[in-house]
Amino acid sequence: MVNEINIDYNLVVLISGNGTNLQYLIDNLHNTTIKTENYNILVKIISVICNNKDAYGLYRATTANIPIDIYPFVKGRMTRGEYDRKLSDVLDQLPYNLIVCAGWMRILTSDFLRKHPLIINLHPALPGQFPGAHAKEDAYKAFSEGKITETGCMVHWVIPEIDAGEVIMTDTVKLLYNMSLYDVKRKIEYKEKLCLLQSIKQVIKNKINNSINSKMAVQQNNIGSLYTLNKAFEGKVRNVYEILDNNKDCHNMLFVHSDRCSAFDYHICDIVGKGNTLCETASWWFQQTKHIMNNHYIAHKENLMLVEKCRPIMIEVVVRGYITGSLWRNYSKDVRTYCGVIIPDNLKNNQKLPYNIVTPTTKDEHDEPITPTEIIKRGLANVEQWNTMTNKALKLFEFGQSVADKVGLILVDTKYEFGIDKDGNVMLIDEIHTADSSRYWLKDTYQDRYEQGLNPEKWDKDAVRDYLLKQGFPEQTQNVPEIPEDVKTHLVSSYYQLYQRLTGSQLQVVDYLKYKLELHYYTNSFIQTELYISRNRPRLMLLAGSISDAEHVAKFEKLATASGLLIEWKFSSAHKQTLEVMDIIKTVEAKYSNVIWITVAGRSNALSGVVASNSRFPVFACPPFKDKMDMVVNIHSSLQCPSKVPVMTVLEPSNVILACQKIFNLGS
Repeated sequence: MVNEINIDYNLVVLISGNGTNLQYLIDNLHNTTIKTENYNILVKIISVICNNKDAYGLYRATTANIPIDIYPFVKGRMTRGEYDRKLSDVLDQLPYNLIVCAGWMRILTSDFLRKHPLIINLHPALPGQFPGAHAKEDAYKAFSEGKITETGCMVHWVIPEIDAGEVIMTDTVKLLYNMSLYDVKRKIEYKEKLCLLQSIKQVIKNKINNSINSKMAVQQNNIGSLYTLNKAFEGKVRNVYEILDNNKDCHNMLFVHSDRCSAFDYHICDIVGKGNTLCETASWWFQQTKHIMNNHYIAHKENLMLVEKCRPIMIEVVVRGYITGSLWRNYSKDVRTYCGVIIPDNLKNNQKLPYNIVTPTTKDEHDEPITPTEIIKRGLANVEQWNTMTNKALKLFEFGQSVADKVGLILVDTKYEFGIDKDGNVMLIDEIHTADSSRYWLKDTYQDRYEQGLNPEKWDKDAVRDYLLKQGFPEQTQNVPEIPEDVKTHLVSSYYQLYQRLTGSQLQVVDYLKYKLELHYYTNSFIQTELYISRNRPRLMLLAGSISDAEHVAKFEKLATASGLLIEWKFSSAHKQTLEVMDIIKTVEAKYSNVIWITVAGRSNALSGVVASNSRFPVFACPPFKDKMDMVVNIHSSLQCPSKVPVMTVLEPSNVILACQKIFNLGS
């Protein structure tokens, strides 16, 4: 524990007008101490910056002896970018921890937010309602038209999209039939002050907690001294580091996702927020597809992804469900055999292919199409590895298509990358089903637009690709054109929307400073903590003998998730895929230290006995019986195991989960 740590926390407040919210902060936060169990935080407003020389808020700040800086925007004499660069120069001289927009009536540019990311904003509307100016008036108009019955205010992190950053806190105002616009404004203004004050306190506590916990992670988790990072290489969109332990051995890697945007195998530009969004999306998909194939993902945090070290197979396995992009460009030139695949005649641009196809490319500075025969001949992969890669890629793609279809999207095509782990097994690596590696189209409008000869509506990197093609790049000019801000904004907005639609979740706040501080102490803490957790966290490993048991598996997943238990599952038959079952057991034994197996197999249940006799972890058998007669006939294969094969048979999935909770001492 930490005792009586004294910490200074400095605020800069941006205002444009009367400053009533500023006054509330002066009265209730400025020069006050926030006390917690472990530390005292002295909060000070060290500067008030205003873009209006006549604002009454300047008088409020001066009366409280707070330094002020008047910095008006002169329309016609400077651009937004020029104004923000000068404002940035002012802030660079201030030792601030947090910037608070309290009635600041200016939109900040992406470049400014990249340099000064720790900014929160008070906005007089609820999330997703009435962004921008005149929010109170817009809310009252909607209320008068019977469209809403409540409004309110929120404090959120500032991102390039107006009033769309992650919400820190909200407060609601109920709208009554006899309220005037004046009444609504007064109610919201009262709520604003409380919401802003509490939000700032919450942010301060969270930031201080994260900082102290990061510094203390080594002692608290008892995981030894810090690892060291060795930069392995810089890819098109991410930097990759080897994680070296005290013996300078490397078993894991750290991916740092940058904001770099690539297209046609060139670095095109930087787009703020892209790296964080891609990391979150890939991490989600890695966790959703472990039942299809092992992947290198361990954990992630913001733009960092911790992975197992693998030797990359220098091939990109591209799977396509539609004829578009480079495939169409070649097809339109009468190419009918592409990467060894024969493409039928009479297809149209953006048409669905008769079946999904694999069109591999090399993985080097400029990727080139290659045939399976050439892959084997050049020694890039052997026959067994290539068969595994193509089979798993097609299964992953079909799963991705199914998930996308359920949320109104079409997964058009994607690329997968594979590597060889320390045991010689093929493993999925790099990324999966992100907007950087995949094309997504909107399902609802696809057919109509296709029949009209129009391009589909899309959520992917094509916004940048399409702009480049219009500029004649790369075929007509080798000079990379500058990408306009509206194209960048459209792209990153598509990435955000894709993540939210797929996962049903909002993105966490992006701390852009960490893109620059890749090797800050928090990185080491993250690595150590997650490596420790990934090995020691209690988890259930469910192994089912047949895909026909999927409904039974789904029950376990639902129950385990509701109980807060981590669960992974795979399908493999002890009778038909014995070697695969043994490989799964071997992988789990080497990777984790706190596991309970759940085996799902009926009739002649060899699966439970095979796992129990080859694993050091306990095994619950829960056969998926169709009815009582099925149970009477087939229960004995689960009950009558040989000596030293300790299988515990439990018939109800809920009882299995309850027993696992008690074994892990997680309560009921």
